[in-house]
Amino acid sequence: MAPIDDLPADQQAVLRLLLTQDRSYDEIARSLRMAPAAVRDRAHEAMSSLGPSDTSLSTTRRAALSDYLLGQQDSALAADTRDYLAEVPAAKAWARVVTGELAPMASGPLPEIPDAAVAAVAATAPQARRDAFTSDEPAPRRAAPSTGGRRSSRAGGAILLTAVGLLAAVAIGFFVGRATKSDSKSSSKTTTTAAAATVLGQANLTPPSGAPAPKALGIAQFVTRDGQRLINVIAQGLPTAPKGSGYGIWLTGSGQQPVWLGYFQAVSSTGQVGAQSRLTVDPSKYTTVLLTRQTGKTPTTPATTYLSGTVKLKK
Repeated sequence: MAPIDDLPADQQAVLRLLLTQDRSYDEIARSLRMAPAAVRDRAHEAMSSLGPSDTSLSTTRRAALSDYLLGQQDSALAADTRDYLAEVPAAKAWARVVTGELAPMASGPLPEIPDAAVAAVAATAPQARRDAFTSDEPAPRRAAPSTGGRRSSRAGGAILLTAVGLLAAVAIGFFVGRATKSDSKSSSKTTTTAAAATVLGQANLTPPSGAPAPKALGIAQFVTRDGQRLINVIAQGLPTAPKGSGYGIWLTGSGQQPVWLGYFQAVSSTGQVGAQSRLTVDPSKYTTVLLTRQTGKTPTTPATTYLSGTVKLKK
């Protein structure tokens, strides 16, 4: 098994979205402009990596358990899965390990894993349904209603995590590149749209106290690709900059001179900006990313700060 931090960046992003938003695979796919099968496959691949590698569960079983733990089953199928977990020790053991990995990322409680007491209740379930879940053969699938198969709504405190998680996934799609899969059953080919990149870390950008755009959000990702170190930044909720000024990025902190990384292009009609810059400095020597509004071709000091975030690199 692998820890979440060791998963590919696209799998981490999909898990983060699923664990912090009340949305289905299809809805997330539309947000990321991906095929639903691509989102579902990344979730299943990530969950398989997080679970014990020596499990006797089939790929089909692990996929069904993954859908359950990620809140992607309707109520009837979720009830069947709970019965199966109560009756099959290998399934329960696998689900407990995966839940332990998911819990720190989740913005609310994960679906329950029944204990021995629940198993006794499950034993009274209709025999036809119990027979369907006592072997490790593929389980019969029910069609989920269009409004079902979602996690329950989260508390208001998860809103910020949700927005930042979505920006992280958009940044990965924009800058890092991803493999996309057709949702057609007849297609099994995978197409790579950009060179592979490794995410070194990131900074979640939020407005400091008194910032001019209190609802803005952003994320900066530090990556390596083709032997080069890059910073990818995407932000939303920024007002249009007055003529003669623009938004740009700085690295600051740890007693180092602030490093100017360049301007974004113009803010889009939806208040979003994105940019990629080559890093000629070691980001581990800095503590903070700033998004500021500047004037002049090459600023020497940060001006008005709209967003800031702490640099967090993988060890």
